[in-house]
Amino acid sequence: MNRRTYILLALLVALAAGTYWLSARRAGSLSTLSADATTFSIADTTAVDKVFLAYKNGQQHTLTRAARAYWRLDGKYDVRPDHIKNLLETLKRMEVQAPVPRAARNSVVRGLATNGVKVEVYQHGELAKTFYVGGTTQDELGTFMILEGSEQPYIVHIPGFNGFLTSRFKADARTWRQVPVFATPRPLLESVEVARRGKPDSSVMLRATPTGFLIDGHPEADTSRTRFYAALYGRIFGQQFLAPDESKPFDSLLRQPAPYVITVRTRGVARPDRIQLWPLPGNLNSLLGRTDRDSAEVMIVQRYAFDKLLVRPEDFRRGAAKRLLID
Repeated sequence: MNRRTYILLALLVALAAGTYWLSARRAGSLSTLSADATTFSIADTTAVDKVFLAYKNGQQHTLTRAARAYWRLDGKYDVRPDHIKNLLETLKRMEVQAPVPRAARNSVVRGLATNGVKVEVYQHGELAKTFYVGGTTQDELGTFMILEGSEQPYIVHIPGFNGFLTSRFKADARTWRQVPVFATPRPLLESVEVARRGKPDSSVMLRATPTGFLIDGHPEADTSRTRFYAALYGRIFGQQFLAPDESKPFDSLLRQPAPYVITVRTRGVARPDRIQLWPLPGNLNSLLGRTDRDSAEVMIVQRYAFDKLLVRPEDFRRGAAKRLLID
């Protein structure tokens, strides 16, 4: 190569290096701006102490952390732990998948303005982030969101999760409320009565004694089984409360005497806890329940939880092959 060729090669290398440096610098500045405009997630959800949700129909809900894993809904109801865990995991893990294409941007923005859920996330009592959650992409694998103050909506998802996120920001009071039925620790349990309508011989009365628990009329009951059964009443929940319009189809059923009634008495508490239970026609997994608390609201409970409680005297015989064998 002659001297002129070397000079041309050197100029080309210098030009390429300069172009790369400028591009990298521009990309770096753009990525910084992009990070500010596209960060919907909350890195430290342990610091989140309040989430405010507002819907376009005027409904609003506030979720407030009362303790490490204990949240309240609108200052009135205990929140189901699985629901708040799901929401916090969503806030932590959701990521931008892509900007909304320019051709669809205006319609997506209109949808967010018309039907979007406003989400305010607070950390240590201070507003940390505000964004709006809209509808879903056509394949239902992405959710439209936009940060407050931004003009660019994005498609947001959780990597590895095949679904949309809109429903995770719907804090319906009925489904988010914890549904407590019994919460009496075994040391405080005075008695449990399981009454079967029309079947007194199949009913059970368990009473606490100084040495354990006895079944009325069955002094031979297995003491390990009675202790295990008594411990079940420390934490029993229903599935969800029914709204008045949802329970209306069951009015005729609820007017009938309940086939099952469980009554629990707690030491030092005058009023017992009681739930009436009705099998649901055609439903082998759920029961209809109504307690004496919560204004006698109707609830759905799961049979897998309550079948353990609906025992008969023979279930406490030593060696009986029943569910009480599993401790």
